[in-house]
Amino acid sequence: MAFTNSLKMKIAVILGVVHMMFGLFLKLLNNIRQKQILDIITLTIPQILFLSCTFVYMDFLIIYKWSSSYSSPTEAPSIISTMISVYVNMAKYKKEDKLFWP
Repeated sequence: MAFTNSLKMKIAVILGVVHMMFGLFLKLLNNIRQKQILDIITLTIPQILFLSCTFVYMDFLIIYKWSSSYSSPTEAPSIISTMISVYVNMAKYKKEDKLFWP
């Protein structure tokens, strides 16, 4: 039961990010059609950039963790710790943390 709940949650996160990215691309196309260059530069591009740098990266980590095999569940790196470390520690590696980078 715990495995299926975790799987459903991760699939929901991936689909949610895909849905948000699709909405931003529709917004970009709408701004291009209406010739709102200022909105493209100041709103749409920064939103796409932020979404890509945070949530698309998190989706990449989810898929990477699924595709990698670990000898025990305790050896698997934590997605949450990695995402927090990106912003709190400014991506500085600590040996005691089990993150996705060496």
